[in-house]
This record gives sequence, C-alpha cells and structure tokens, in this order.
Amino acid sequence: MVGTVTDEALFERIARLERLARRDRTVALGMLALFLATAQAPAPSAPLAVSDPSGAGARITASGLAVHDAAGRVRIAAGIDGDDHPGFSESDASGMVRQWAFLVDGLPVVRQFDAQGHRRLELHVASGTQNPGFETRDASGERRMALFRGDSGNPEVDLFGSDGKVRAYLETDEDVPFLVMKDRAANTRIVMGAYASGKIGMDIRDAGGTARWSKP
Repeated sequence: MVGTVTDEALFERIARLERLARRDRTVALGMLALFLATAQAPAPSAPLAVSDPSGAGARITASGLAVHDAAGRVRIAAGIDGDDHPGFSESDASGMVRQWAFLVDGLPVVRQFDAQGHRRLELHVASGTQNPGFETRDASGERRMALFRGDSGNPEVDLFGSDGKVRAYLETDEDVPFLVMKDRAANTRIVMGAYASGKIGMDIRDAGGTARWSKP
C-alpha cells in the first residue's frame, strides 16, 4: 500500500531538487568557463599547427595559412605579403607554384605556371583603364596571344611572334571589325576591314608599304 505524501514532504522534495539543479548549473558554468579559458587562440607570436597521421598538415600565423603535404612541401598558401598584398597560391608535388592569385593596388591578377616555373597564362585588370585582359606566354616568357579591351574600349586580339613583336591583331568598334597583319620587321602587309576613309575592303602591301593589291 502506497503511503500518502504530505504537502510538507512534497515541498521539501521540490526544494531539494532545486538545490541539485542549482549545483549542476554551477558546475556546468564552471566547466564552460574553464574550457573557454584553455581554448583561447594562441598569441600572435605563436603559430598554430595541426597535422594528421600521414604528416600532412597546416600552419596558421598572423600573416596567413600554409597547407603542406606529408613530405613537408607547401601545397596551398594564403596570406598577406610584406607589401600588404593579399594572395593565394597552389603548388604541385615538387613544390613548384602552379597557380597564383593576388591583389596589387586593389587590382586582381591570376597567373598560371608550367612545371618549370614559367608564367604561361595570366588574367588581370589594367590599372589605367580598369579593363580586363588575358594573355598566354611561351616557355621563354614571351607573350604569344593577348585578349583585352584597349584604351578606346574596343575589344582586341593580338598575336605575337617568338620575338615578342605583334604579328597580327583583330579589333572591332561599334561599326565593323578590322584585321592587321605584320611581318618580322613590323611592316603592315595585310589590312582587312574598315579604313579611315570609310571604305571597307582589303589591301596587300609590300615591305615598303605600297599596296600591291586592293579591293575594292
């Protein structure tokens, strides 16, 4: 037979539970405070390093982040250099930088490199015009092709010889495109498109600049 619980006993039981709850909350808050105190970020002078069983890991400093592989080679790096330029780079397994993105004077630049470290591709925004541009280079570092908007705002494609000189360029304005082709000595040999006179046609010229064939 279950005994009857008096009001006094019930009130005492509730009071005891409240005391236990207050104690538990105090312990929990104390443990939380201890966790926060011991989990604070290290001082700026003390880099933070983490790694996995393979040896790969990452290192964080006040200036950036570096992620390295098991051989210790940095594969990804992000941070701010000594000139206050933020940047990001990716490297291959040999440690050679293969892609690099950064800001210079607030202008973005993206570069890609081959296995020998030669710059082969670049995307950028021009400082003067704020126009975008794209270029490719050969293994010796010479530009071979460029796509951009010129000072007038017209889109243009330039093709270069191995000596870095323009061999041909294709440009267009709001009315008509035109193509210019040059020889090694930079003499214009073929012109197609719109002329200053308003004529649309084609000229083939000799090295001296004299038109040998023209249409119309």
